[in-house]
Amino acid sequence: CIMNKNLSFPYPVLGNSTDFSFNEFNLNIRERMIANHHEFKGTFDFGSMHDDFDKLLSENSISFTVLVESSSTLLREYFTSKEKTVPFQLPVGTLKGEIKFTGYIVVDKNIKNFSPDYQNEEFFFESSYDLHAGEIIGVSNTLKWLYYPDFKGRTKSNKKNIISIVPDDNSKKNRYRVLAWGEQQIGVA
Repeated sequence: CIMNKNLSFPYPVLGNSTDFSFNEFNLNIRERMIANHHEFKGTFDFGSMHDDFDKLLSENSISFTVLVESSSTLLREYFTSKEKTVPFQLPVGTLKGEIKFTGYIVVDKNIKNFSPDYQNEEFFFESSYDLHAGEIIGVSNTLKWLYYPDFKGRTKSNKKNIISIVPDDNSKKNRYRVLAWGEQQIGVA
């Protein structure tokens, strides 16, 4: 997990290193395989101190976005939701190597005179801001995963064992024996 810091914005951005006194904005990712897809759920958390962001969310003024990047497959795709949970799917084969997930809060409607709670007053004073659709007001941590999929064409249903074992009927101590050697066995001399 990499914390984002010192990004240049003309207004305070949640998650930016020193823009807020209470500066939590985290992304968590969960993954599972369904058929031929990776199914993900990105969950955002900005703590209990940012009721102003919750208000913007309830007014449909902001949305949450997850950027997924895989440099090995040249994937760069955004997934957006009006809730703090962003479900999305990617086909098997689109992810390989280092995968990065970064979350954003994006303005959907123009916002007049936004003065976020707990902004760093030493730098921003007591300023308010006019925000326009498309502007970023939150940048989460970046999660890095290393993902190396099975060989091409392999799925859980067509994998073959190198050996098959069964309980040994002649053993009184719950021992096992080799039933058969698999066709995929590699011999090393």
